[in-house]
Amino acid sequence: MASIEQAIRTMLTTRISSGVADAQITHAYRLQDSPLPAVTFEVTGQKPVAVNGLKSATLAITCIALFTVDATDLADTVKAAVLKGTYSTVVIREFVLEETTVQPPISGLSDEQEPASVTINYTVYWD
Repeated sequence: MASIEQAIRTMLTTRISSGVADAQITHAYRLQDSPLPAVTFEVTGQKPVAVNGLKSATLAITCIALFTVDATDLADTVKAAVLKGTYSTVVIREFVLEETTVQPPISGLSDEQEPASVTINYTVYWD
């Protein structure tokens, strides 16, 4: 049986049709020198729900791009791609949008710059 992480990655790679290559959609982290834009996701706090054997967890999806406007545009694309359904044999029953946080690019000590990011937090329910 597939995991919820596999299901989320399958959902994102099949539903995001432009802007981000499959290889740039990764679980938990992005290699610092990998191309942008990129999407990372993490599922935490998995627990059973007392309704029909469902499970729930917190899903954080981070959209990373060079500029804030690009990260925000990518976040809009990701939000449109997050839909309940069956992915990798996991039936996702619902996503509840909890919070969206925007982090602008951060300048480093020399010519280095951290990219902008938008993190979208959901509660996800599946069985």
